[in-house]
Amino acid sequence: MVKAYLRYVHEEAFGLLSSPYANVAFFSPAGSPGRPSAYVLTCAGASVTLWNSVRQCPLVSFSPPSSHGSSYHHAVRLALSESRSHLAVGYSDGSVRVWATPTAADLSQLAASALPSSVSSGTHLLSPPPALTLQGHRSAITALCWSAGEDQTSFPESPRAAPGAAVDHLLISGSADGDVIVWDCVAGAGLHRLHAHAGQVTQVLALKRPRAALASETSWQCRRDTAEDMRRAEEAQEAAPQTVRGKRKVEDGRGSASARVAASRALDGPGSTRASRTLPGAGLLLVSAGKDGLVKIWDADLELCLQSLVDTLPGASKAKEVWSLAVNPQQTRLVVGCSDQLLRVYALYGLSASRRSVSGRGPGTGNEGENAPEGESADDALAANEGGEDAELHVDPHTGLRCFARFLGVLPRPAGGQKKTTCLKFACWSVRGGRRGREKTGQEDGEEEAEEEGVLIVGSGNSRSVEVFKVCGESERRKRMKRRRKRNEEKKKKREEKSRDARNTHLRFDEEEGEKEEEREDDIAARVTDEFVFLSRLHTASVVKTFHVRAVCTSQKAAADKSTKGQAPEVQVVLGLADNAFEMWRVDVQQLSNRLSQKTPESETQGDKDDACFKQLCRVASGGHRGTVRQLAVSHDSAYLLSIADEGFKVWTTHTRQCVKSVSIDLPLCGFFVAGNDYVVLGTKAGDLLLFDVGACAVRQRLEHAHGGAVNALAEHPKHTGFASISADKSVKLFVFHLSDSGSPQKKEDSGNVQFRQVGSLPLPDQGLDVRYSMDGKFLICALLDMTVLVFYSDTCKLFLSLYGHQLPVLTLAVSSDSTRLATGSADKTVKIWGLDFGNIQQSLLAHDDAVTQVLFLFGTHYLLSASSDASLKLWDVDRQSCLVAILPSASKSPLRCLAASQDGDRVFVADASRLLQCWRRTSEQLFAEEEEERRWEESAEREALREDGVLVSTATSAAVVMDRTSKRTMETVRTTERLME
Repeated sequence: MVKAYLRYVHEEAFGLLSSPYANVAFFSPAGSPGRPSAYVLTCAGASVTLWNSVRQCPLVSFSPPSSHGSSYHHAVRLALSESRSHLAVGYSDGSVRVWATPTAADLSQLAASALPSSVSSGTHLLSPPPALTLQGHRSAITALCWSAGEDQTSFPESPRAAPGAAVDHLLISGSADGDVIVWDCVAGAGLHRLHAHAGQVTQVLALKRPRAALASETSWQCRRDTAEDMRRAEEAQEAAPQTVRGKRKVEDGRGSASARVAASRALDGPGSTRASRTLPGAGLLLVSAGKDGLVKIWDADLELCLQSLVDTLPGASKAKEVWSLAVNPQQTRLVVGCSDQLLRVYALYGLSASRRSVSGRGPGTGNEGENAPEGESADDALAANEGGEDAELHVDPHTGLRCFARFLGVLPRPAGGQKKTTCLKFACWSVRGGRRGREKTGQEDGEEEAEEEGVLIVGSGNSRSVEVFKVCGESERRKRMKRRRKRNEEKKKKREEKSRDARNTHLRFDEEEGEKEEEREDDIAARVTDEFVFLSRLHTASVVKTFHVRAVCTSQKAAADKSTKGQAPEVQVVLGLADNAFEMWRVDVQQLSNRLSQKTPESETQGDKDDACFKQLCRVASGGHRGTVRQLAVSHDSAYLLSIADEGFKVWTTHTRQCVKSVSIDLPLCGFFVAGNDYVVLGTKAGDLLLFDVGACAVRQRLEHAHGGAVNALAEHPKHTGFASISADKSVKLFVFHLSDSGSPQKKEDSGNVQFRQVGSLPLPDQGLDVRYSMDGKFLICALLDMTVLVFYSDTCKLFLSLYGHQLPVLTLAVSSDSTRLATGSADKTVKIWGLDFGNIQQSLLAHDDAVTQVLFLFGTHYLLSASSDASLKLWDVDRQSCLVAILPSASKSPLRCLAASQDGDRVFVADASRLLQCWRRTSEQLFAEEEEERRWEESAEREALREDGVLVSTATSAAVVMDRTSKRTMETVRTTERLME
């Protein structure tokens, strides 16, 4: 007869506020005005939570529909559409889900309602279902963005655009398999698959396509085609025989060519859709970066790579990976962050999103310096306008092909920070620039023109600070350029005066040539430093993993500052921290700029000035652990869950997953509930043992230096009369509980309380890692660092068995409820089953792909749970010697640290390295081992099919071009196809 088992399903994830492996973002409702809002989006497990940072409470939880454990995956990327009406979330299995975001009215209604009873629980939160699910990637999503509208410059916190002005139905996703897919969210299907990179796609950006630039490009293309046709006609006329018939044919050919040119110009005019669909670069433009060290510019409609940017800096081979990209709102600058401390800056051509009129000149017309302001050279104008509207099209002089980007120089980050640049963000605003001269556009003399300024925020992902760079406007760049060149001229004059007395004329000539070459190199490198100026660092108490930035409109400062145009130079930054929290800061850019212009030397008051420029608006940190979760324990009545982390411990209810107690203690490592759930025994890294009263939140007993090293594990006696502790000082100590009875008046209030005292000690040959009692209380079992397991008699402390078999240290122990079998998990990725009667190995299971962190027998059964650093949780039937089901698949970056189960095995709790706690509940649904094994074979076949698809398609370095679908082949799609064929 086939044996049936009960299935575990995911019930809830709690305890995580902001995932360290995902990004954060500001959120403003679609119907809200232009003022900044206090809403923040964060990823927590498989869901995305919308927080009210002022009230520090969650409002909306965007969670995928509940399903079997094999389909549970973590959210790793989120992206908000330009109209703020849709939210896209990428998952670790390669899927993308799209939700409709709540409106301002919905959020106002939620804000008026009562707060949830616990911010760490998702109970009573608004949880809308996803509107769309997209499947096409073979690996985890690593980059996600929405397409932007045409001819529309969208600055942060600007008023909502008119309906239909922005085209945000196209979603672009990149994954670890190196592919970039363009999705049509209206049709719910993929449009294009780009085999972008040989490695992981780290970031992808969609560029706006301004109509003015497209019209100028089309006009220039038509003129070039006309000149080319006329040149060919003249060559044909010269080569043809000079006969009457030949002349007539040449004239006819010339006329037909002219007619074709006229027709082409009529069809490919500025407003023609044919031109926008046929010209390379006229479609959806994407910029992608990958770990292969390349940055590529794509025309997604043609599925064509227009340009590849290769780093050619000296010593750039050490920075092989590109981690981040940033394009300013005007689309004139591209900043690339790599694995070193240098930011690569590129000028973009023909993509300027400026509102000003765009000239129709092509490259090389000779009028580059025509509109230079008075007193400024043409070179100065070109340097200041590099990549702007006056440089729409650029042709590589070596290849003759059009270039969308050209390398300008490097921007060195300040010393003292981390090397790798993982996050780059622009925030810009409009200011009133200097007066420009009369131009052909009909402007009057002395008319002021708006220009853009802003900041560039740089983060490394492993540092406690982010760097703030100022993006100078055009007028300020010109001023800085003039001052720099003036200083260079003064230095040059001084050098010339010193070289007049030189005797060797040839030597002086060689020195002058070398100085000129150095000046040219310095001038090229200084273009970037003229535009980007380092202001300061924003320091935090925790490691900053990710951030998001926006410009803030402050009307009071705007009225006081005449140079601004509706907005003040102030930005807000939300920081996703590594300690399960996020913070919101305000950066006063104007004050930082004023301090920079004063040119004051570094002093002791520099820190006070920085504090005045940076102000923390809020910090959301309640409801989760700050440190790594070390152990989980369930009370004897299965009503409470104890979670122990580096900063203290928390007590949760097992049914509602609400935090009822939170206590701060220095570095606890292990603990358990004393019978009655009133006390908790804790062991610390300093070797202390604590008896904590949960109800009174007070320490009832502290045994300092109970061990000479860290207390690695505690084991309660099955009869609840005492416990054993094992430590790194190579000893095991035994304790018993008793009621205190003191006659002294000083300790009268402590009489009748539970306390413990030591009754025995046992030396060990090496450091102890784990300890357990057998369920009948007969044996005391210890796991050691020397890869052995020692079994002692608990009453006499004599050695009974010494178990050898693991090749790496034994990390965890578990004893079955009938005290007949012992399970050990080791760092060698195996789980071994031992018999406690003779100490023989009954089974050796290659359980996981990484170290086994904890094993646990379900009470009354021989079902074994195993957790591993490969992020998987598996259920085994020891009697069948097989894996029943992978409750949690190995599909996330967070290793599992510990697990616990209720006394009846109805609920299983797991904690991972990201501080996320998950609850799995046993249902009445039956599962069969044979069916689960068949399903695992099918999943293996799917992975093999995906690998075959990856071999068939062209890679990023292959010369072949193979059309590839945006879908993903699975066993379900294969069965559906077979049914259709039948």
